[in-house]
Amino acid sequence: MSTKKNQSARILNAQTQLLNFKIQQLSMMNYLTDAVNNNNHYVAIKDIFLSDFNENDNILVSIFFGGEDQKGSSTLKILKTAELPKFISQSTENISIGQCKDLAGHILDIESNITDTNGNPDQNDTILTVKIKIGSKHVYKDQHTINVGEAGTSSFTHYITFY
Repeated sequence: MSTKKNQSARILNAQTQLLNFKIQQLSMMNYLTDAVNNNNHYVAIKDIFLSDFNENDNILVSIFFGGEDQKGSSTLKILKTAELPKFISQSTENISIGQCKDLAGHILDIESNITDTNGNPDQNDTILTVKIKIGSKHVYKDQHTINVGEAGTSSFTHYITFY
């Protein structure tokens, strides 16, 4: 009897997580619609499946701000958790965001801003590179460039869902 209760509880938990994910997707769609009309805003959405990894493997994020004389910052937040956001203001490698067992079913939100500070009208590209590594394997790399015009600011949003 307890096996049937445990199985029912797992099924209910999986259905609840799926419902929460669908609600999150709908709210992101509204956000994406607004972002499409803004040329200085880049949005990426990625699903990462954790089944190929050990549940104790660490998930590491690396963020690189590129471009000539660019000033950037990023905030990393695991949505719908009590975990405090992590803030960086320079390129940083291997930021630990948790283990596979803790992040399954959660969404990582990375919000980044880069400002062109060089004053050169010919060099106004802002570049952001985001990499994710689980254990020793690189599972995600995204590099995007936005030309912002002189002294402009670009914003980048990454939603990474872990399953």
